[in-house]
Amino acid sequence: MKIQNFSIPPECRHASVEARLIITFEPENLSDFFCQETDHIEQTPRIGDLALFWDTAYRGSAIIARLIDEDRINGVQAYQAANDVWYENAIRFRSDEQYRLITQRHDVEKEND
Repeated sequence: MKIQNFSIPPECRHASVEARLIITFEPENLSDFFCQETDHIEQTPRIGDLALFWDTAYRGSAIIARLIDEDRINGVQAYQAANDVWYENAIRFRSDEQYRLITQRHDVEKEND
């Protein structure tokens, strides 16, 4: 096995490695975070973005809608979807797989209870 060193560009804070050993350097984005529900780096949505919304206790009821507002309610970040409902969690929508990961993991957790 050959070991190679790669310099990380100064505008990046992490690297993604795929199974085929393709390494891509991604620019730092302060809205990026690791989402345990999807096991991916996700982005916090901005007003007007298409986003995936869910409440922790009801992940199976996740929706995809536009983010129309965000606020702190009782010290906790909250996101308002286009249906005027406030949700505990929101991530910028990127794929159908992302939605499936949120809702299916909820179903698996319910079966394991």
